[in-house]
Amino acid sequence: MYEENYNNTYATTKNDIRSFLGYPEDYPIHKIVNDIIAYLRKSRKDTELYSNESVEETLARHKKTIQEWAYATFGTYIPDENIKEEVVSGETISGRPVLQEVLKLIENDKYRAVVCVDVQRLGRGDLEDQGRIIKHFRFSNTKVLTPNQFFDLNNNYDRKFFENKMRESKEYLDYTKDILSAGRLRSVLDGNYPHSIAPYGFNRVKLQKQKGYTLEFNEDEYKVCRLAYEILVNGLDFEYEVEENDTWYEIAKKFGIYASDLKKLNSNKTLDVGNKIRISKISPGAGVIANYFNYLNIPTRKQEIWVPASVLKILTSLACHGYVSWNMHKTKVILKNGEFIKTRPLNKENAIIVRGKWKPIFNESESKKIKEIISKRSHKVPDDF
Repeated sequence: MYEENYNNTYATTKNDIRSFLGYPEDYPIHKIVNDIIAYLRKSRKDTELYSNESVEETLARHKKTIQEWAYATFGTYIPDENIKEEVVSGETISGRPVLQEVLKLIENDKYRAVVCVDVQRLGRGDLEDQGRIIKHFRFSNTKVLTPNQFFDLNNNYDRKFFENKMRESKEYLDYTKDILSAGRLRSVLDGNYPHSIAPYGFNRVKLQKQKGYTLEFNEDEYKVCRLAYEILVNGLDFEYEVEENDTWYEIAKKFGIYASDLKKLNSNKTLDVGNKIRISKISPGAGVIANYFNYLNIPTRKQEIWVPASVLKILTSLACHGYVSWNMHKTKVILKNGEFIKTRPLNKENAIIVRGKWKPIFNESESKKIKEIISKRSHKVPDDF
């Protein structure tokens, strides 16, 4: 598994850790690993130092470091079931499901310690989150281990040092976010695409010989965007092949049209299996388009069915019309019923919208047509369109 020659790499002795974790002197040292949880999480420092490294590669590197330390200390490795990997890492406890699991596990007297490559991996949130983490470890009497240092949070000195480390992590996070935000704003003003995920219809691509990213058409998704536009403007009209057990009502329901209109249009047709009947809708809405996409088995990004909102999102996407936005929906924390809730309200006054460097899916005249049609609908036009 790992090369077993790390006995002098780490400074801690076996007697030190056995005593520190509250085991008797004669307790078998190799059994202690069963009572230790390893928590792995990628940090911003990892991203800066290893920019080309994936989350999985970072966690594998951290796991190797911890397992080398475990072998040097205990003569064996921490069991795989005790290793918890935070792949999707949020800034707060609520955004880190694996950390929530770890905090739940240490309520059980079985676990004596949690090991991580450094204490900053455990907490980088606000004071409330940091306090919650410290209380969990303190009152469950669970120790925090790193390959270079141990922490007993019931010890005043250890707790103060631990708190300082967590505060430094938060300050570094805030500083880094400020720097990154300034850089992204500059990138937006230059017409680059600042987000990590491309909007539907596009692929995100690195700009050549300069910093930043732009967009290029995703050929399959581009065709879907164009089809949505054509149906919205010119209507829906195609031949449907009757299937077994079809009724006028079921067919009409499938496409979001009236059965009476369907029967009138096909007054000379019967619903024999294999017969083709005409499906037609002048000026269809997003619901009809979504139903038609589902009929064609067009995949969505998340392998779900099409709904009216997903069609509207395509037709009103600023990126599809050739623009990039910044600060359109800024995160805001509100207090409701004694709980702090994160919201992302429209921030149109302070939003920045500039022309992107990429070719739009809808040209200016098409954009005007889309807005004109959607504005006439009974539903509200998306605020950011």
